[in-house]
Amino acid sequence: MLDFIRRIGRAFRSYRQVSASKRVLAEMEIGQGTRIRSAHLDGMFPHLIRCGENCIFAPGAMVLTHDASYYLFTGEYRVKSVAIGDNVFVGYGAIIMPGVTIGNNVVIGAGSVVTRDVPSDSVVAGIPARVVASIDEYVDRRPASEMFVPPYGRKPPSEVTQDDVLSFRKDVYARLEVTREN
Repeated sequence: MLDFIRRIGRAFRSYRQVSASKRVLAEMEIGQGTRIRSAHLDGMFPHLIRCGENCIFAPGAMVLTHDASYYLFTGEYRVKSVAIGDNVFVGYGAIIMPGVTIGNNVVIGAGSVVTRDVPSDSVVAGIPARVVASIDEYVDRRPASEMFVPPYGRKPPSEVTQDDVLSFRKDVYARLEVTREN
């Protein structure tokens, strides 16, 4: 088991370009500018995951292409591909189940379980995830007093550095007058 985990880890750390806008990561087709980092992507059938450009997967997000819940009772697995469009944000701890297609310009709320296809230009949340707003409604309702513009502007997620994040953190703490005791 440990050897299997190490092999998957090595696969996630390396990828190869397949075109100017696509790369293969652990046999998954991943679009340019997509940031995955500490998400959990199906290691059993990774080649069944297709992800578009400029997506962000928050920590703990999960994409599954297989469902082993039938195995105890039937000896079978349910296996289906997952397709994720461009400009998709998958929130902290969200789970995308096998067979789901997610459109472009989508926000998946933290902790959501996506069991059905998600239309483009929508925000989904809940268990199971349901459409709660359009992207335009979501952006229009954002709380202005809680919004911050990072110093790295509109860089693609893959180009944001650790120094950019630390600088942003410092600016936010200063604006909120947060001090840190050592």
